[in-house]
Amino acid sequence: PPVWAISVGPDRVVFGNRNSRLAIVSDNAVATLRFNENLKFTHIVVDVDKGVIWAGTESGLLWGGLQGHAVGKPWPTQRVYLGWTGTLFGSRDTNDFQYRWKVVGYNTARIVGLEKKSSDLWTAYSSRGAAKARRTQSKTNYQDENKANPITTIRRYVGIDEYISRKQTGKYENYLNNIGINGEPSALYINPDSSKVWIGTTSGLWELEQ
Repeated sequence: PPVWAISVGPDRVVFGNRNSRLAIVSDNAVATLRFNENLKFTHIVVDVDKGVIWAGTESGLLWGGLQGHAVGKPWPTQRVYLGWTGTLFGSRDTNDFQYRWKVVGYNTARIVGLEKKSSDLWTAYSSRGAAKARRTQSKTNYQDENKANPITTIRRYVGIDEYISRKQTGKYENYLNNIGINGEPSALYINPDSSKVWIGTTSGLWELEQ
């Protein structure tokens, strides 16, 4: 504690806090992870089919791939895996908790929304309060980002699992003021039964059709 992020999957629940810690609860076992980096978790998505935990932090997006299950590694592939230590309670089998963690991309803005639907990952980045913050103007931007500059945007990583499995640079689309959405992103929700994406900002609520 204190818990700041929760995700419920079919076979595990993952909790995160602002002190570089995650807890993974599965059946009668509980694993606690403490990262060597200073990480403040804001959002978590468990993708059991791919063996992946997506984690939003105050400084960008993380990918956690279960060893022996998740395929590939996210771009930029030259980065080393994040170091962590863990404790397992209720079991001696660590195979279900051996995740390899990497930072995804270069955007260091705060994750204020994180959703996965089918093969696409939606992220809401807010650089509010960050130094040198700027908005992304184009809807589709496949260029490398300024590594030192947090970018405010709603981003849809298209088919991200495929690019990770191939160890290639992922493709994404940006949605914000370029399509008439005003304000800083503050919330994100995808209706699993329709094509609606709901985006909350400091200026109100916006509906986006996929």
